[in-house]
Parts: sequence; structure tokens; C-alpha cells
Amino acid sequence: MARDTHGNTVQGWKRIIDSLADKEMEPILKEYRETLLALYQEALDLATKRDAYRAAKQEASRALKEKLEQGRRLKTAMRFHIRRQYGPDNERLVEFGIRPRRLLRKKARTEPTGNESIPS
Repeated sequence: MARDTHGNTVQGWKRIIDSLADKEMEPILKEYRETLLALYQEALDLATKRDAYRAAKQEASRALKEKLEQGRRLKTAMRFHIRRQYGPDNERLVEFGIRPRRLLRKKARTEPTGNESIPS
């Protein structure tokens, strides 16, 4: 059995509410209809509210994405100028979260002792 979606459920409510609108009915059925009508209105209001929240969430996500991109660009520019001010190999760059350029040390070359065999 397929699951009813929210829309199908609410449309089913609307169908039964509308079909009983002009009919003579028992008092209990009239009470049920009025209760279902109230639930129908609340469901529509909540769906509208949900859609508004979804739209607001999408807008906030888009704005956040823009701000993050602006911040990344600004941080890159700031790091460039800090490096330029202090020099690329200044150890104070560490204070700003920037790795200073450090010279690579070459391993000391060992002199052959004469005991190694030379491949031919």
C-alpha cells in the first residue's frame, strides 16, 4: 500500500468537507465535519508557514555562502599584506597562522670510507 503524502491527505479532507457542505446530516457527522474543517485550515496555515521557513532558510544559506566567500578573499588579501610587511621568512608570521618560508637543510653528505663496494 502506497503512503499518502501530506498533500493527498489534506486534499482528501477537502473533498469530504466540500461534499458534506450542502447535505442534511446527523449532528455527530456535522460536528466531525466542523472539526475536520478546523484541522484543514490549521494544516494549510502550517504548510504556508513551513514554506516560508524553507524560503528563509534558502535565503540565509545563500547570504552565508556570499559572506564566507567575501571573508575568504579578505583573509587571503590580509595574509598577502602581512607577509609583505614582515617578510616571507619572518618567524612572527606564526602569530597570524602563516607558515614562514624556511630554508630546506640539505643532509650532510657522508664521505665514502673505502669499505663500500662499487657496483660495476
